[in-house]
Amino acid sequence: MTLTPDKLGQSTRELLTELLTARSGALPGQLGEMLRYALLPAGKMMRPALTLEAAAVVGGDPALLSDVSLAVEYLHVATLVHDDIIDGDLTRRGRNAVHARYGVANGIVAGDALLFRAFDTLTAYAGDVPGSVHLAAVRAVAGTGMALCEGQVEEALLVGDPLCSLDRYLHVVSKKTGALFRCACEIGALFGGADPRAVAALGAFGDHLGRAFQMHDDLLPYAENPEQAGKSASTDVANGRPTLPVLIGRELAGPAERARIDEALSGRLLPREAHRMLADVLEDLGALDAARERTRAEAETAKGYLADFADTAVLRRFADIAVDREW
Repeated sequence: MTLTPDKLGQSTRELLTELLTARSGALPGQLGEMLRYALLPAGKMMRPALTLEAAAVVGGDPALLSDVSLAVEYLHVATLVHDDIIDGDLTRRGRNAVHARYGVANGIVAGDALLFRAFDTLTAYAGDVPGSVHLAAVRAVAGTGMALCEGQVEEALLVGDPLCSLDRYLHVVSKKTGALFRCACEIGALFGGADPRAVAALGAFGDHLGRAFQMHDDLLPYAENPEQAGKSASTDVANGRPTLPVLIGRELAGPAERARIDEALSGRLLPREAHRMLADVLEDLGALDAARERTRAEAETAKGYLADFADTAVLRRFADIAVDREW
């Protein structure tokens, strides 16, 4: 199982998807049906692929880690299931969200089950590794879960806050999105046999990669094809969630433009009308271009943590993908 920077492991993605499908098929009953609905058809499988490549760059054999890499996918999908409930989003990947199909109570249970499945999957490694590696991996997943919860709470405190700073935004993004990418890279490095310094460097790469990924996500509602985001373009406006373009727009705006931004985020307009107003003012201010530059800079920061590793072409390509989504 290998990744290549040109195709970026299409075969790897297919193999991981086949494995995820096989493992999900073995889940019984109503709960199994809900988990299969949440997991399949599979998403981009970017985080499991990161786990495999992080193992490879430290000298590990990614072919032995396919099952373990799915732990990160289970954790990721669990967060999507719960986020859709929290945000009131009824669609995910172009169809009904889990809670919209099975009910809120079942959606919560399905998300919880995926969290426990993530821990269970960490024990599937076929190689002979010390118990300390498994313990460190479990701690990484648990720490990631706590970071995700903290990020969710802290993000809720920022909703509708006109004084939210870019630093506070990046702090939340690091917990809500960066933590999962960090976890994927740390687990791969741990099972690949890396020393603590290498684990930390790859974890930092993952953190900044995840930040760049979320920052680019914030731009998708303003793209020519907003459906790329996998949710309604007006969701963030409707929820009052601070996003990178809006925060940069506030910094660039004068009183008149800031009043338009505030009106768009006030909740007094229909979501689509509010989104159109916000898109127009952010474009006029140059905030969208500035946000794109900031996103690309974050991806370059991620690459800086790879300086001490050989054969990092694929991980560097992942950083490029975070800001162009060709995956």
